[in-house]
Amino acid sequence: MREVMINGATITQLGAGDFIILTVNGVVYFIVGLLVFLYCENIAMKKGLLAHY
Repeated sequence: MREVMINGATITQLGAGDFIILTVNGVVYFIVGLLVFLYCENIAMKKGLLAHY
């Protein structure tokens, strides 16, 4: 993405490795975010904070 932003390269000029890194990065952040959400949701349910669950 740095090449796109700084050097004005198009998205089609990036290599397959860049797309793999972007995909893995996105999946890791999604999984971490989902785990944090589920953990917080579990705590909220135990404390009875979700009244309309």
